[in-house]
Amino acid sequence: MWAVAIAAALLGDAMRPDVCMTGAIEPDGKIGFVGKVDQKVYGCAKDRFREMVVPFGQKDMELLSNAMSVGVTVTEVRTFAEAYEVVTGKILRQFTEQ
Repeated sequence: MWAVAIAAALLGDAMRPDVCMTGAIEPDGKIGFVGKVDQKVYGCAKDRFREMVVPFGQKDMELLSNAMSVGVTVTEVRTFAEAYEVVTGKILRQFTEQ
């Protein structure tokens, strides 16, 4: 989430206040697996997030069951650019100094 927040700040894009996310950013920009995603959804709900962004392939039945029980939608992403688009609603573009 911090990496998306930093990129959004540099590019001047607002972040959706209802989205939380988890994942590891790989050197090639892919979003890698992290642990305890099925439990992290409870933290998202506690902080009143309505959508949780997770690495592609981690949306299993336990996560979906937990998410549904607390009213959180789960969205999978493969890359940093996809995560950025979900969180900001904008396509990630190159940062250039002015």
